[in-house]
Amino acid sequence: MGVKKKKSMSKNSNQTSSRHPLESVYGEGYFHGENSGYSKEGYTKDRPDRSKLIAWAKEFKDGGARWLDIGCAYGYQVNEAIKAGFDAVGLDVSSYALSNRNGSEGAWMQGVAGNLPVQNASVDVISAFDLVEHLHSPDEFFDEIDRVLKPDGWAIIATPDPIYFHRPEPTHVYERPASYWMNELKKRGFTGALRFGARPYEIEILAARDPGGDWERIQREFEEQNQPNAAFVQFNGDLYSAHPRGCGAQGRWIDGDMVYWLNQSEQPQQVRVIFETEKENHPDLFLGDLKLHYDQCETNGETRIHRWKTVTLPPGGRDLSIRVEKPQGIAGRFVFSADSLAREDFVLELSFDHYQRYQFISQILSAAAPNAESVLDVGGAYGYLSLFHPQTRIEHIDRTWEDSPTARAYSSDRLPYPDQSFDVVVSVDTLEHVPLSERQRFIDEICRVARLGVVICGPFEDAGVEEAEGVLREFAETQLQRRDRFLSEHAEYTLPNLQSVGEIFDRNGFDITGLPNGYLPRWLAMQFVQFIMCQAPELTDGKARLNALYNTHYYALDNREPAYRIAVIAWRHPLDDHAKRTLTSLISQDRSSPAEMWNIASLTASLSQFRLIREKEEYLRRRAELEGRLHDHIHNLEESLKEAGKRNESLMRHADNLQGMVDEGRKLNQEKDKLLAAKESEFPDRLKQHESALKDHQAALEKHIGNLEKINDESLKHTKNLEGLLKEKDARSVEQEKHTANLVAALNEREKHAANLVAALNEREKHADNLVTALTEQQKHAANLEVMLKERDRTINELNKRIQALENRISILIESASTESPKPLKPAKGPARQDGDEGAMKQMSRVEELFRALETSLADLCALMQLEPQTGMPLTVQTIQNQIQNLMAERERDREMIHRARTSFGYRMMRKTGLTPSLDDPPSE
Repeated sequence: MGVKKKKSMSKNSNQTSSRHPLESVYGEGYFHGENSGYSKEGYTKDRPDRSKLIAWAKEFKDGGARWLDIGCAYGYQVNEAIKAGFDAVGLDVSSYALSNRNGSEGAWMQGVAGNLPVQNASVDVISAFDLVEHLHSPDEFFDEIDRVLKPDGWAIIATPDPIYFHRPEPTHVYERPASYWMNELKKRGFTGALRFGARPYEIEILAARDPGGDWERIQREFEEQNQPNAAFVQFNGDLYSAHPRGCGAQGRWIDGDMVYWLNQSEQPQQVRVIFETEKENHPDLFLGDLKLHYDQCETNGETRIHRWKTVTLPPGGRDLSIRVEKPQGIAGRFVFSADSLAREDFVLELSFDHYQRYQFISQILSAAAPNAESVLDVGGAYGYLSLFHPQTRIEHIDRTWEDSPTARAYSSDRLPYPDQSFDVVVSVDTLEHVPLSERQRFIDEICRVARLGVVICGPFEDAGVEEAEGVLREFAETQLQRRDRFLSEHAEYTLPNLQSVGEIFDRNGFDITGLPNGYLPRWLAMQFVQFIMCQAPELTDGKARLNALYNTHYYALDNREPAYRIAVIAWRHPLDDHAKRTLTSLISQDRSSPAEMWNIASLTASLSQFRLIREKEEYLRRRAELEGRLHDHIHNLEESLKEAGKRNESLMRHADNLQGMVDEGRKLNQEKDKLLAAKESEFPDRLKQHESALKDHQAALEKHIGNLEKINDESLKHTKNLEGLLKEKDARSVEQEKHTANLVAALNEREKHAANLVAALNEREKHADNLVTALTEQQKHAANLEVMLKERDRTINELNKRIQALENRISILIESASTESPKPLKPAKGPARQDGDEGAMKQMSRVEELFRALETSLADLCALMQLEPQTGMPLTVQTIQNQIQNLMAERERDREMIHRARTSFGYRMMRKTGLTPSLDDPPSE
């Protein structure tokens, strides 16, 4: 595919383009939270900090490497790249953002991501932070990245994950999960490294087309930079990877932490989980609602290795949730390994309910639309239909996001596709989850985007189906203490009416066929089994084998009445006979009683016994746990008694010491009494003086207290005054703020007015420049006219002189002709006759010479005046004079035009301002 060459980016000349339509979206309001999630304080407060990432990238790129930041906003990352030594350039569609950029270093360009003004293979690093979710067509952006990156260049992308990012953002038109972006880069030949930021929804990807031999170290350092637990996650497998998402302290896993599993292959992967720790306890692991079955614990020195049963991961991404009871968490390292699983084996081990519906849909598509190139699965978020029908391109869309490369979510009542954009539209077990008031619109929409036909499959309004669902729902709630969300929505929204659905298809012009799917008695029995076995993770393998047994041997027998589901096949044109026969052949012909193959009562009783066994095991486990705690408590009590004995001995020694101290005190008191008695007898006057001094001191203290109280009262009054002043200042501050706001508004108006004046002045200057140019041209023209006039004056003078000479010569010729009249010719007689003849001949020759000279002069005069003698009209002196008069008249007209130019208003204004010389000045030589 050819690519046009474009201009290279330059640091010396910043480029701007004409106003782009997106500027109205990404203007001042966007960067201050009017149509975005930024705060009112603006982007400066909410901007992400990528300085550590940029500094890290410097370790792997040479000095002066070229860095292009697309969607640079205020240019903070560009400045960081310049500080790190990169030759950095920022590009954004918003002129407002570029006009508010932080710093003036580097080059800045206005443009769009799908048309970069950059040369091919000229950039070392491209960064697009929080950009791709704003693009209506990221394909153009990826094409441009592929074009402008050097062979060993990097692309760094950051974008939110819609599964965890729930903030409303009107400008986000292309949010996708991590598996989608990794798959897009893989399709374009890039190798990607994935990590998550401080928040679970922050996807960050490092991609390289030619990663080089040091890629493993680069990938490891990139993933460990933002995630402290990345070093404690090890995974083995080329198309499988594991990444911590939103984890806390390094090397410690707390409740709520997650590890993201990514399967980039087209085949399911069987994943094995190991947790290495020094503790005996282990965390509980969940994939959605599925709890992983803990297998065993091995000891390797001081390290304990905890293992879980293998779990199957379909193509795409899933989050492994970690549950820990202790608040401080568990320290340890996860080791994950994966092996590919054949698609057929994975499909056979799917839940019988999923296999039943999607295998039936695949068979219907093969019969009714064998040549279909595109299928839309509405409500099929898990993407299972692609596994059953891999020969056709299938896109999945649902109200909720599923982490799959082909999945998409939508929120409005209109599907985000044009009319008849898919050959067939499929909706399986979805219509019953649509509110009753929205069902007609839902069917109208899937009819609109279907070119050939529509297949809707699910339970419809029927007494047997409603009773079976009610029994199953009550069993789950009462026996298993579990509320099934899907069955509850069936009861809340009610099952759709088959006749009403048919009428909607009929109004849309579709021909309808119905087929049964899921023999109701066996469906109910299998659901009982599934509900109970899902409560026990240790039965995961048994549940898979049971599903494989049903899917292999009993599925083909269960497409008959009474059916749990009905497949409604609606086609724009009636199906041909071959397609109808093929569809009819899908109906099961087996009529055996369900009791012959399934004893529902004994099966339910057996499963109930399993519940009792589980309760007994739980009781024994709790009992063993309580016994262990009791033994620990007894041990603690014994230790406490020992400590109490030691403390008792210490207390006895302390009591003896205290008794000795009491005895010593008594002796000291007796000696003190003796001394006091002696002092009272010897110094009574001193005691009285001391008492009087104490009273005086007390009076002084009371006086001082009174003064302090007065000061306190005054302080209270002063505080109240200060409070009043503070209120007044607050009021003044409010008024000043209002006044300031008014001044700011006025200043903005003045600035706008000044901008208008500047624009008007620019227009005036442009007009003045145009006038100067025009007058300069007039001046040049006038100078040329002056030169032409002088030339014509010289020519006319020459002509006048030559005409005067010609007139003189003509006068002489005429005078000579009139005075010398020829004599009459007589016959010559002898010599006399010969002399007369000779005189006449001489005279005639003279006349002829004069006329030849006159003709020559007239020819010269005609050539000089550029005259063409007219045929049949003799050229006389009068003609020549008339021509001379015409030339003089033309000269007078030229002089009049020059005079008008000199007296024009524009010329006089330019002369006053000194912008042009006078036309009166002689032209330069």
